Amino acid sequence: MDTVLWLPRIAIFWLVTVPLLTLIHELGHAAAGLLTTRGAVTVSIGTGGKARTISLGRLSMELCLFSSLIGFCTRENASRSRSGEVLFYGAGPMFSLISAATPGYLGSSLSGDSSLGKVLLSASSGAFWQLIVTLVPVRYPS
Repeated sequence: MDTVLWLPRIAIFWLVTVPLLTLIHELGHAAAGLLTTRGAVTVSIGTGGKARTISLGRLSMELCLFSSLIGFCTRENASRSRSGEVLFYGAGPMFSLISAATPGYLGSSLSGDSSLGKVLLSASSGAFWQLIVTLVPVRYPS
């Protein structure tokens, strides 16, 4: 019977938490891209399907629902200076670290056996593993 209670949590984790963590990670790259270039910055989450586009100034976000394990960020007219590249590639994992630490702290500070605490600790674990996986930069083909 305990397994039945975990099924909704697993579904929420994959349908809500993972896309949110991927978006937060990519927004880290986007923030650095906006700081280091004057061109447009695009965050893409998911592949295939019809993407929803949200534009905020130089930032565009292309979001495909229910296809969230892949995310990437592109910049136009990037200078490609060493410091700009380090900032751009390091900002995603830094945002993942923040998104691992914050719910981890909040989840561990909740008293008792609360469902919210478990969700927050699951989100923290997911963000931590995302941090580990994304420490090595990946260059996507243009």
